[in-house]
Amino acid sequence: IITGFIESFSGAGARGGNITLETINGNIDTTVGFLAQEANIPTDADVSSEDVATTFEQERANLSSYAPEGTGGSIVIIQRGQGEITTSNISSFGGESSGDVSIINNDGNINTGVIFSTAINGTGGQISIETQNDGDLNINHIATYSAADDGTGGSIKLNSSGIVNINNVASFGNAGSGDVSIESNSGSINTGTIQTRAPNGNRGNNSLNT
Repeated sequence: IITGFIESFSGAGARGGNITLETINGNIDTTVGFLAQEANIPTDADVSSEDVATTFEQERANLSSYAPEGTGGSIVIIQRGQGEITTSNISSFGGESSGDVSIINNDGNINTGVIFSTAINGTGGQISIETQNDGDLNINHIATYSAADDGTGGSIKLNSSGIVNINNVASFGNAGSGDVSIESNSGSINTGTIQTRAPNGNRGNNSLNT
């Protein structure tokens, strides 16, 4: 599967469409074509800040489900055989809640830009990334974020059969944040800052295992 931008937009309070890419065998690459219009997020960005977490309210992502007055759709990428998964930035954005993001590679690496699930008035989505048999995770940033006073951030789960390389990670919600779990079954974990922030509620736990 080879593509460039994939964008699903919905207005008037409706749900943003889901995006699903799945192959039995072979590579999935969504970075083909002209991606210069995509947002550029620095490697040292504070992904728990509202300014950064809401980037895709105004700017484009490589894979984007966008519902400024409703709920962002889910984004699912599955490689069931052998091959690489390569994307640039991934975003589910909702004026209410945002959707879950799930990426699974049976045998091969997962290489992505940032992965954001951002909600303005509701709940940030769950983010789950996994290589099952032989593969590393190489990710810029991950954030699940809610801007609402009573909002909650989702959980983040990374499970790699190889090495995990990621910059900054955050789950943020004023009323509660989700757990962050990072596991490498046969390699090492290399991260930047990991934050589970909940100024007025219960913050999630951080767990790293090799």
